[in-house]
Amino acid sequence: MSEIEKHRKSRKSPSVLQHSIILVRSARPESLIFVFEGQEDVGVYETWIGRTRLSLNYEPIVGKGKEQLISLCKKIINENPEFLRRIYFFVDCDFDDFECMRNLFTLDGYSIENFLCTSSTLESLLSDEFRCAASPLEKQRIKEAFERFLDEFEKSAKELHFQFFAARRIGLNVLSKAEDSRSIVNIYLDRVEPAYQDLKEVIEVGGSIDGVVVEALREEFAELHRYRTQRGKYVLCAFRRWLRLLTADRKQSEPQLFDHSMPALPGEPWSVSLRRLAGQSPVPTGLASFVEEAARAA
Repeated sequence: MSEIEKHRKSRKSPSVLQHSIILVRSARPESLIFVFEGQEDVGVYETWIGRTRLSLNYEPIVGKGKEQLISLCKKIINENPEFLRRIYFFVDCDFDDFECMRNLFTLDGYSIENFLCTSSTLESLLSDEFRCAASPLEKQRIKEAFERFLDEFEKSAKELHFQFFAARRIGLNVLSKAEDSRSIVNIYLDRVEPAYQDLKEVIEVGGSIDGVVVEALREEFAELHRYRTQRGKYVLCAFRRWLRLLTADRKQSEPQLFDHSMPALPGEPWSVSLRRLAGQSPVPTGLASFVEEAARAA
């Protein structure tokens, strides 16, 4: 391992995160501390928490991934549980199955991105950024096209996502994977098509899985909601690509999905922030009760 790799690995150490918490605690001894997996989580959770109607004053801390947060939470529980007072951790579920801990909120979906790419967020964008207020029939037509897009994306990427799920459940290493949705699907306004011929082009798993185990895992996988079965980064990438096509269509003189008499569209609605999407996305199950408990502790 090179010195650079060692340095990167050391930054993910639970001790590094604990040091950040100690610094914040020394400056704000009575403040709630909310620890998130990464920078993008901060704005999304702030928006979700604000929508719970709780008036919370907390200091956010950004970690280096779920494993670091869970490792630190367990370390504190084992060594000094009193230190956990007013400290709360927020992690994605991914495909993991791990024990619940009182100060740890586990998202009921693969990751935050899964909650941001929905019909409710699209409708809000249509009313505001796409300038379709007072056009309910047009919005409904576009939302129906979007629902077809979501269904077709899920079908096109289903076997890929099952491979991730099976590998995680059994403990196999993912040797290589698609970086984003571009190598997984080709996206059009009215359809989605697989972009690969062989599954090994988009994922390669080390080892093999027994056939009986595979069938049991497929049954479990089939029972999960799409929020739980799809990698959020792929979903968000695909969503932005579709929004970009929708933006281009809205600016055409002869649009495919929009009314021809719409006024000119300023800006690029496809590039809105995650915070903006979180404003109209579903609030994850259990978040309100979790932060209520944190508020009571404060």
